[in-house]
Amino acid sequence: MSILLKDISLIGLGTSNIASLGRSMNHYNFNNLLHAAIDNEINIIDTANTYGSGDSEFMIGKSIRNVRDDLFIMTKAGLPVVNLPEYLSPLNQIGKKVLQRVTKRGNYSKKNLISSLEKSLKRLNVDYVDCFFLHEPCFNDLKVSNDYYEGLDYIRSAGLSRYIGVSTNDASVLEDVEKYINIDIVQSKMPYLSEDKKILTYCNNKNIPIVVNQVFSSKSEMDIKIKIERVFNKYNIKPEETNSVLVSYAIHHLKLNSLIIGTKNSDHLKENILALKLDFCSYKDLFNDISNL
Repeated sequence: MSILLKDISLIGLGTSNIASLGRSMNHYNFNNLLHAAIDNEINIIDTANTYGSGDSEFMIGKSIRNVRDDLFIMTKAGLPVVNLPEYLSPLNQIGKKVLQRVTKRGNYSKKNLISSLEKSLKRLNVDYVDCFFLHEPCFNDLKVSNDYYEGLDYIRSAGLSRYIGVSTNDASVLEDVEKYINIDIVQSKMPYLSEDKKILTYCNNKNIPIVVNQVFSSKSEMDIKIKIERVFNKYNIKPEETNSVLVSYAIHHLKLNSLIIGTKNSDHLKENILALKLDFCSYKDLFNDISNL
């Protein structure tokens, strides 16, 4: 089953921070953010059962009741998480941090994947999601949870999710999953360096859509940021223009299918939409320099 690319927007709204401990949005502000996305033809809403330990899904569920059919909802499961009932949700994020300190191993068993998605559906207040991902599995995790592909197959065939995928930065994980089940979509970090482009190459060869989940994946990529800053300095790109140029690079140069923007600011979201309208042909040499990092 292939994704109809016309069904997914080039920019998506990421929700990893909307319910984060001490920095959560209120429902009114998130509702405004969601409708700003919809008004600007953004339909991807990206979440996970670990985002706010389920609180992000609760908040999304309260805001999408009248606009469900306008959205392409993605969620994920498998990483350590604590999901208590909503009235106990303030304890979830504390519990998650404790659990992740005790064990770094995810649970991708058929039973846990199905149970996790069923709980996500209740929090989201929907009957199905549009795509369900294995959330950043390690190679060894999948060997332990060796019936994960049965879980994915059930989730797709039972209509709990229209599509299934893997969120990973490891090409070997993706290749191993595909030995057992064909996936519909991949979520990964922006592929700057040659080793990061293995997933891009694999997906292009298999005609699997790629959604990039952030421009920079972590603080550990500071060396990449420095290299890119040097390229931008060479072409006199102003600091406030860098994000827009990278959005254009992802969509127009790398031909990625969508880019998730994690933000709580509707103006920031609109700026990234405007980036799609940049005259990317004028950045051809700059884009080539970034590709050759």
